[in-house]
Amino acid sequence: MLKPGTYKGRIESAGFTDPQPGKAQQVAVTMACTDDGNLGETMTWFGGMKPGKNVEITIETLIKLGFKGATLTELASGAKMLDTTTEFPFKVADETWTDNSGQSRTTTKIVSIGAGGSLKMMDPLKASTTIPSYTGEIMQARQKLGVTQPKPNGQW
Repeated sequence: MLKPGTYKGRIESAGFTDPQPGKAQQVAVTMACTDDGNLGETMTWFGGMKPGKNVEITIETLIKLGFKGATLTELASGAKMLDTTTEFPFKVADETWTDNSGQSRTTTKIVSIGAGGSLKMMDPLKASTTIPSYTGEIMQARQKLGVTQPKPNGQW
């Protein structure tokens, strides 16, 4: 497991978590470390889907990672919707939180671009019917970040 610090890595996989009932869907982008000494170790960054600042940060992060889609649901197609050839920096930190029983817990996770493990990912058809498209938010984020609009079907 990666310790707190800054690393470089490439995108290994991407999509939406398919949560248990009562849990929120999230964007998940798994980074594979390319730094010597940690080569191949992975961690997953989770982006929130709650409308407002939460989804704004998620969309801006995806655009910085080369998101090629015009709607968020296109990410269900996987890592091919992001730039998988570029090495991106990502920061890992310890985060302390209190669980439902009042116990203090610490988790090591990606805090700026991406906590790892095996996730059940949502299939594209289910994503197209359950994930909002956020088309307007994606267009606003592209303008804010000065990123060119992709052509249809994720082509640049």
